[in-house]
Amino acid sequence: MLEESESTRDPGALHLADGTLDPSAPRTLEVLWRIRDAKLDGVAKSVLVALVLRSSPQAGWVCWPSVARLQHDAGFGRSAVYEALGRLRAAGLVSWESRKAEQKPNLYTVHVDRLRSA
Repeated sequence: MLEESESTRDPGALHLADGTLDPSAPRTLEVLWRIRDAKLDGVAKSVLVALVLRSSPQAGWVCWPSVARLQHDAGFGRSAVYEALGRLRAAGLVSWESRKAEQKPNLYTVHVDRLRSA
């Protein structure tokens, strides 16, 4: 898993700082295609894309964006993001660990292996 001091990757950054293709890029693109084909509403798809782009296969599809960051990345308001997260959790596509006691954003895991049946 990534160290807490490391930032989750820049959304949409499929290239490394030296300009070479990130080795996880093909896997990420495959997941994005699966999200496109999933039977989810638009808000849920946008939030799921935001989570995928902030995580990576090497980190086990884990990320820790704030809700404000998810709002920005997905392009929807706070309540829409919370509702979409609830639907994604109910579908078994996303789980999270609350870190409120530590005053840190939730630790989200995207269950990409379950996308085919979503």
